Amino acid sequence: MSSGPTSDRPSALETLRSAARAPAEYARSWKQRTGRPVLGTFCSYVPEEAVIAAGALPFRILDVPGEFGAADPRLQAYACCLARGALALGSSGGLAFLDGVIFSNTCDTMQCLSDIWSANVCGGSPGDVETFMMPIHVGHAAARDYLLAEIERLVASLGARVGTSVEPAALGRAVADCRTARVALARLLEVQQGPSPVLTPPQYYDTTMARCVLPPDEYTSSTTVVLDDPQPLDRVGPRIVIAGGPMYAPVLPDLLAELGACWVADDLCTGHRAAAPGPAPGDDPVAAIADGLLSRPQCPAKHRTGHDPGRAVVERARQAAADGVILYRLKFCDPHAFDYPRIKEALDAAGLPSLLIEVETPAGSVGQLRTRLQAFLEMLADAGVSEVCT
Repeated sequence: MSSGPTSDRPSALETLRSAARAPAEYARSWKQRTGRPVLGTFCSYVPEEAVIAAGALPFRILDVPGEFGAADPRLQAYACCLARGALALGSSGGLAFLDGVIFSNTCDTMQCLSDIWSANVCGGSPGDVETFMMPIHVGHAAARDYLLAEIERLVASLGARVGTSVEPAALGRAVADCRTARVALARLLEVQQGPSPVLTPPQYYDTTMARCVLPPDEYTSSTTVVLDDPQPLDRVGPRIVIAGGPMYAPVLPDLLAELGACWVADDLCTGHRAAAPGPAPGDDPVAAIADGLLSRPQCPAKHRTGHDPGRAVVERARQAAADGVILYRLKFCDPHAFDYPRIKEALDAAGLPSLLIEVETPAGSVGQLRTRLQAFLEMLADAGVSEVCT
């Protein structure tokens, strides 16, 4: 798989697509090419800067197989598909290219999965599993001090894992590179939600998901090419915002393109939330990482006094001049399920039509999903919004 710089828009989009659609293949190629380790992560709250400064590639584990057979004896069937899918792949050798994994204390399922992973994937060796303890109450007075110490601990632990001492200069470079990549993605998402979108729904998916696997310099290079040659879409249908948890498969974006809709903005763990640039790096890279994590748009697994998830989604939809909102939820994901009533109530009060989609396996009920999406888009057209493009 090519890793060289791209100079034209089609090549840049293809680089993003290849990484998004075949992330494990890219990670294996990168590992073979560089001889350096690949560390899997389960959450965008894991500071990628620490992994990169240690000389490793952060690899967001988002692959969900069609069946969870290898996970069923070890994890209850009402756990979310990301936990069951990752455990199934790990138990069957599908993630053998990883040199370790880093969990974050997000939901109950992921917190419990770390011990199960250590016992069943790592042969009982806890050395292959790291847990980053991100504060739950991100607005608490003690959150920053706690997080500073936890980041320093993680940096030291990762350095020991790869057999080196992570120098402050290396961490500073990683902070700057990652922020540059996030700025590039944030700029592209800002253009996308403007009056003339530049990405089809599949391209939107590829652009955000590639951020979960490509090194920041490669990602910035490709994304900058797209920004320099935006090429607004000739025709766009209803303007859709997708809000919810991490998106792990292109089924929904591909169907939106097929049905003539335009994905203009998101509030997803794999998109807008992870694109927040954070503060400019200063003399203290650890402080820059901490302040970025604490200030980014939060997910339902975190708490901040006064935060209203319904208001946040409505504001996101208003900024993007959206015609409707798709609420994308992984089956058995309790944190997002807890937020749903408030978000639905806020959308209804704001007069924004919404559709709840609950997903589990990537290819599950595609026909049913197509029918529901088509009906939703036709409802938007009947309400007098943008015409559905076919």
